[in-house]
Amino acid sequence: MFSPYTPKHHRSIKASNEVRALLQLNERGCEHVPSLLGFFRHFSPGEPSILRSEEFLIMTKLPGVTLQDTYRFMEPSEQEQVKEAFIVALQAVHDCDVDNGSHHLGNVLWCREENKW
Repeated sequence: MFSPYTPKHHRSIKASNEVRALLQLNERGCEHVPSLLGFFRHFSPGEPSILRSEEFLIMTKLPGVTLQDTYRFMEPSEQEQVKEAFIVALQAVHDCDVDNGSHHLGNVLWCREENKW
């Protein structure tokens, strides 16, 4: 069910980019990203003679909540904390020479208790 990553196993560009980015970040010890535990592909029948597949990545859970649903409701002082933490974390990711190209707030977690992104 779980497979080691090799490019030929992936057909989805988005999933392939995410797997590749996570592997590189994990190998380089980036503390601001989840660890990739595995991935699998689920096949389901579509129209006659068409087989659909969906790819799923299994990652460790990071503390916090996504900013997509919470950032706009934060006090300005907490928004400033988030911005400062984000700059630190994003620089750490870029220091690993990785950018998966997916920068939307649904991919950003904020842990209030740890003051960490």
